[in-house]
Amino acid sequence: MDSLRGETGRKSLGLPPRRCLVCGRPAAECVAGRTHGTGEVRASVDRLLSVPGGVPGEGPVSAIGETARKAVLFETVAFPKPGLVDPLSRGAHGDMDCFTFLASSAALAPVWERFARLGFRFGGDDPAGLLPSLREEGIRAERMMFSATGGINTHKGLIFSLGILCASAGMIASEGIPLSPEVCASRGAAIVRGITGRDFASLKGTADGRPLTAGERFYLSDGVTGIRGEAERGFPSVTGTGLPSLRSSLAKGLSLNDAMVDGLLALMTVVEDTNILSRGGREGERIVRENAVYALEVGGMGSKEGKEAVREMNGLFTRCNLSPGGSADLLAVTVFLHLLTPASG
Repeated sequence: MDSLRGETGRKSLGLPPRRCLVCGRPAAECVAGRTHGTGEVRASVDRLLSVPGGVPGEGPVSAIGETARKAVLFETVAFPKPGLVDPLSRGAHGDMDCFTFLASSAALAPVWERFARLGFRFGGDDPAGLLPSLREEGIRAERMMFSATGGINTHKGLIFSLGILCASAGMIASEGIPLSPEVCASRGAAIVRGITGRDFASLKGTADGRPLTAGERFYLSDGVTGIRGEAERGFPSVTGTGLPSLRSSLAKGLSLNDAMVDGLLALMTVVEDTNILSRGGREGERIVRENAVYALEVGGMGSKEGKEAVREMNGLFTRCNLSPGGSADLLAVTVFLHLLTPASG
């Protein structure tokens, strides 16, 4: 039910029909035809409940959800984050502060385990078959976020990227495969295979009668694939740049906070961030990248000069209305993979 507009069906949300627990066909067909007996249905339910992690609070599903909750909160409170909301600054945002993000994080706390459970219970041969269920869960999560923030978008991009990786980790755990950042990211890519082409295939100024998102506009004008492309390529900005930077800074003795800021700076140097492009175009992107490169070159959060450079970046980005929100989302993903796979680093 939609509390504002009355009953909302799955078709109106662009969601596929519910699938039968027994055979995987559209559930409505099996119900109408009384295809399966009570015994078959009960056996299918029993199989689901017998899977380790199938019950809330048990097994790897719970651990994945807890790790995701930590990652979201850790990213929220890390500081300083140039142009972004942190405990000491609103950055380039006049409509939100740290408490807005904490309220959203609290509302989203249960959803990460749900994403993980969907992956853990998925029994199909093709990981891409899980995507419709993840999108359905993502729509519910977005509604929870907007309800908690009064309509402010704090975590929409992160719901997509972290939701995929929670499901990926759950799927891998169910198979007993050793988990690493690369394996998790690669499985995430398999889940969203073809998403960019499908989602952007028919854009012509408006999509479904609505204004285009920033990501859609820049795909049409410049071929920018944004977070969809990042996910479809296996999160290379995270596994190749953000995570190595974070772990390198930790190995040098920096605190987790300072290592996260270094990871954020590293991500800013490579991420094609539609938030930045929307606010400042290619010139804004140049400003962000050049300043992030300089801050890292002078030592990042491990040096006095680097810390001063980061402080100056925050003032510059705020004046220029630049907010690297895409990099911030990928920082949370970086922290998630770091916490989930500590032995690999």
